[in-house]
Order: sequence, then C-alpha cells, then structure tokens
Amino acid sequence: SVWTMEQDFLPPGPETDAMAGKRLLRLMLVMMLMPGGQCKRKRKSNDKKKKNELERVLQAAERGDLYEVLGVKRDASAKALDDARKRAALAVHPDKHRADPQTHAMANSAFDYVQDAYELLSTPLARAQYDRELVHRDAEMAQQRQMMREQRLGRARAYVDRSVRAARLAWAHKLKFFFAWLLIATLRA
Repeated sequence: SVWTMEQDFLPPGPETDAMAGKRLLRLMLVMMLMPGGQCKRKRKSNDKKKKNELERVLQAAERGDLYEVLGVKRDASAKALDDARKRAALAVHPDKHRADPQTHAMANSAFDYVQDAYELLSTPLARAQYDRELVHRDAEMAQQRQMMREQRLGRARAYVDRSVRAARLAWAHKLKFFFAWLLIATLRA
C-alpha cells in the first residue's frame, strides 16, 4: 500500500504514449507536491502514549501496587492477568524505547516491574499472600488518614476554642468598661 517513486522508473512494459504521458504527469505532480520528493506515508507517532504507559507503570511500582502495574483490578482472572502482562510488556518493552537513553533505562526498569508483578500474581499462593498484605496495608493507610483527619480537626477545634476564649475576654473587657462608664455617669448626675 506504500507507493514509492522507484516504481515509476521501472522499465516500461507495452504501454501507449498516452499512458506514459499520464505516468510522467503523475510523477511530476508528486515531486512538486511532496517535500523533497518523498512519497512514503508517515506513521503516526505513539511516543506520547508510550511515555504515558511507562510513567503509569513506574508510578504504580513506586506505590507498590502490582495490580496497578499490570493495569488490572484485584479480582482479575488468570487470563486477564496474562493479557494485561502481554499488553503492558509490549508497551514498555525496552526495544521500543531506544531513541533516548534515559527513556530506555526507564523502559528496562518498567519491563522488569511488569515481569515481576506477573510472576508474583500468577502464582496462586503468592497472590493470596500479597492480597493479605495489601489488605493490611490498606487498613494501615486508612488508619493513618483517620489520625491525620483527627489531628486537623483537633487543630481546628483548638483554634476555635482560642477564638471563643479571645471573644469572651474581649466582651468581658467591653462590659467592664461599660459598667465603669455607667457608674461614673451615674455618680456625676
């Protein structure tokens, strides 16, 4: 489906002058319209998608969630895990990221993470152990979030208490001054 200019320079077969003229005209049009006479179609660049997939895998590995590394839910079947591994491994394979040395190194580590995640999650006993640890870690994180929420609430309550105390003291001073003024005003009268 890719047409190149070289096809126009093949030795002509039995063709009429009109056909040769049309062929020459087509060649001239192509050479005028295409930059540098290049006639091959350009492929769409998927570099952005590849980079996004690399970053997604590396961020998931940094968080320590193997399911997220493969891009599956926690209740995924063995077939879904295998399909996800193939898809992720193809997306982050180091051979697809050779242009930039830094991206190539990122792809190497992302590929290793994908392989390690699949290796652990494809073994039923190891997966069950990992799920238990994940549930425990999620519970710890929820507890930490609750403690932080309570600390923020405690700070907010302390601020409100200080504000209320300050307002009460201000009103007490205002009342003292008012009664002192009232007393002085009554004594003068």
